[in-house]
Amino acid sequence: MNISLHSTAAYRLAAFRLVAVPIILIAIFSTASRSQTGATAEDSLGQTAISKTIYGLGLNFSTLSGLGVSGKIHFDHHLSAMVTGYVSKSSDETYYNLGLELQYDLMVRDRTRLYAMAGYSHWYDNSGYDSYDDGYVYSPPATDHFGAGFGLELNFISDDLCIDGSVALVSNQPSGDLTIYPAIGTHYYFW
Repeated sequence: MNISLHSTAAYRLAAFRLVAVPIILIAIFSTASRSQTGATAEDSLGQTAISKTIYGLGLNFSTLSGLGVSGKIHFDHHLSAMVTGYVSKSSDETYYNLGLELQYDLMVRDRTRLYAMAGYSHWYDNSGYDSYDDGYVYSPPATDHFGAGFGLELNFISDDLCIDGSVALVSNQPSGDLTIYPAIGTHYYFW
């Protein structure tokens, strides 16, 4: 789902509710855990930080930072980096993307982590055409996406498995379109 900046207020409100309501409900009913949002978090002077480096493997579905298999590293305290990508090749078509996302922790609590993020991804599709109602329109084989936004990571399935959702303002190149996109991902953490 993408929401154009020129869409009506009703669409914006619906997108906000779609993302915000589940995140708020899950955050309210959370309890202690130990993955990226859990026992590795320590309180210091009223702020919580993650006290050691944590690694994660999982899946990410984001227009900003890529689609596919994802690896994440959360460094000591407030910074995370995530790399995502996939490749698909048939006899006459090739598709791939590779993305990077940097996350800065704004808040870390027992089962939640709120973060600001910035990212970039490169997408390639050599089929050359996009299908529309009236026929086919040529599209460039490569596009680049970059932008920034906010996300919330939640731990409520098991001690080491987190789900995160985010919303970002993304610039699609070469067209220059600015679009708001939601994203979702899941990672299994270990150290």
